[in-house]
Amino acid sequence: MRSRGTDPDIGPRLPHLLRSAEFVDIDLCIHQPAEMSAGDIKTLVALTLDSVAMPAIEAGLATSEEVRSLSDELHALARADDTVMSMPRIVQAWGRKP
Repeated sequence: MRSRGTDPDIGPRLPHLLRSAEFVDIDLCIHQPAEMSAGDIKTLVALTLDSVAMPAIEAGLATSEEVRSLSDELHALARADDTVMSMPRIVQAWGRKP
């Protein structure tokens, strides 16, 4: 992610960034969607891997065989009703200009 210009760890720093921008009444909420029964959240986990497969392969982080195997496993787990899968933690922060 960093090599593509994004910061995967920005969430916890959002309140500080707002404070640095002179916002007041800053607050935050952390959410991590998860589910056990087959559904959208579990499917999204598998689809996320599929969407980053080519950049990961191109960056040399995984082979196409490794990605295919992991994708197959994640899609199988997403259909199973006895596995728990979660999305990454989502950090929301807000404030207001005085």
